[in-house]
Amino acid sequence: MKHREEVRAAVFSADGLRVATASSDRSARVWDAATGKAITPQLMHRALVDVVAFSPDGHRLITGSYDSTARVWDSSTGEPVTPPLAHNHVVSHVAFHADGHRVLTTSHDGVVRLWTLPGGTSSTGPSKDQGLAELVPPLPENPETLAFSVDGSQVLCLNGRGEARVWHLPTRRAVTELLPQGGPLRHAVFTPDGRRVLTIGANLTNQLWDLASGRLAFPPWQALACDARPVFNPDGTRLLVTDHELAANIIAVPGGALTGPKLEGSQGVVAMAYSPDGRFIPRELRTAKRVFGTRPPVGR
Repeated sequence: MKHREEVRAAVFSADGLRVATASSDRSARVWDAATGKAITPQLMHRALVDVVAFSPDGHRLITGSYDSTARVWDSSTGEPVTPPLAHNHVVSHVAFHADGHRVLTTSHDGVVRLWTLPGGTSSTGPSKDQGLAELVPPLPENPETLAFSVDGSQVLCLNGRGEARVWHLPTRRAVTELLPQGGPLRHAVFTPDGRRVLTIGANLTNQLWDLASGRLAFPPWQALACDARPVFNPDGTRLLVTDHELAANIIAVPGGALTGPKLEGSQGVVAMAYSPDGRFIPRELRTAKRVFGTRPPVGR
């Protein structure tokens, strides 16, 4: 799995059979996870591609680029499903709704857009404009990082001030107050069951929040450096994080105890993901320009 330049993101499809990569060479691509062979041609943007995500059924792929657009592609043929989904600034995050018919995009200016794809409908009615519809007004908070809950009804927002909040998407109402961290946040992610949110502060404090009560589910614990976005294993008992050497580590949740040796990378891990069975981890390396898998002791 090779790109001409740095690989910036890598994700598995839900069935674990394919890997999608995004690269500084202005392209994304879908690969066979077992053989490493390309499934699609290069999926091209006009600037580097920074984020990528599969639809829940794996049939589609969304990419976000520094060219201020997101694109949705057929993940088998590489054919575009939509025209460019335009923003006025760099697209910083993309995500599919659980129904697979809607995608969420946000850009560096904090604008959030929810698009309905061909064949789908939104809460505003049937989609328009070649099968696309934008839901407005945008969510508050001017989030820079977004994530859907498992059922797609809630959105976790992490804004440019390092503050996190969960919003109910249909009503645009806050599910939580700003989650207090005692300082700016570095990361915020849903647990796989969607019932809790993990926040990691700039001071490296981990806090696991129960959404039903709005309170901490466990006492806080200290993180490793965690420059790359942390990733839960499928049952939510393990977390992939990076340390000060930019090597990947697997820790227990809650508590943060290391569960095995670090996964070394030549120049540092810049993104991580679990496969659906909780075993394979694609690692992207700044110099190797490729993605490969290992089998760490994840303790499922």
